[in-house]
Amino acid sequence: MKLITSKEKDSKINSSFKLGFRSDKFGLLSSMTREEARLFVKRSIRVEKLSLMKSPDGLNDALVYTFRNNGKLETKIKVLERTRDKDEFENDAKIFSSIEILLAKSDIRKINLAEFLESIKGYFGADVRYAYKKFNVSGTKNVRHSVYIYHIYGLIIATSSLINELDFKPPIYISLRASGKRLKLSFKSSSGHFAGLSNRLRLLNTQGVETRLEYIGAVCREDDISSTLKITDNKLEIEYEFDSLEKEGALYADVTEDNLFFREYMDIFNPVRHIEGEEAEEE
Repeated sequence: MKLITSKEKDSKINSSFKLGFRSDKFGLLSSMTREEARLFVKRSIRVEKLSLMKSPDGLNDALVYTFRNNGKLETKIKVLERTRDKDEFENDAKIFSSIEILLAKSDIRKINLAEFLESIKGYFGADVRYAYKKFNVSGTKNVRHSVYIYHIYGLIIATSSLINELDFKPPIYISLRASGKRLKLSFKSSSGHFAGLSNRLRLLNTQGVETRLEYIGAVCREDDISSTLKITDNKLEIEYEFDSLEKEGALYADVTEDNLFFREYMDIFNPVRHIEGEEAEEE
């Protein structure tokens, strides 16, 4: 991962870096070597599990990748930037462990882009943790594409909770656009808090951020999604670009299963401390 920081003539600070990778672009967020990076570029290698642990020195937290290489299970340990207290460690461990279940869900569904985002807005609005949050959504109308539906749900929940970690007050703008067979899923938000996060370590040391970026990077890598996070002055933009699937998916949603999945993953990515923090802020 490379974080690019520069000052332009208008003195605005721009920062951008890759969250995931597509083709030969490696973009996991932390400290893997180039040799380790090349390993995960091979499309034949799929990550089966992520788990959080204390590194061998007992000080730093580390992320353990379990993957299958030529039919053999192997592991890689990646030391993370942030050290977590007991509660945060437990919460983040749940986030990483959930990816195994997510990637096992290969349900393909053909979605209407505009209607899909409206349904996402409804899911967030029905959750008490986001009842205060304004979501503005827009999608290409009268266009349908097939996607791994639960992977997209997971990506949206993880990204929204990431933005919430940085500042829970401002609205989130979500768009889903089609360009041929390619889809672009974009998130935008504006806050004075974002301007101070152009430094890579400052961003990673914000509670909850490193874990969510690592999770997002893993999903993007497995689904061959190109992803970018950019901070320009007080504006945060996160964009995912990926191919729609050739297979025809179900035309009708299993509403009960979708509701259960959304609630479960909202619980994982939005622990109770959010509510406590918001009440303290309001006081």
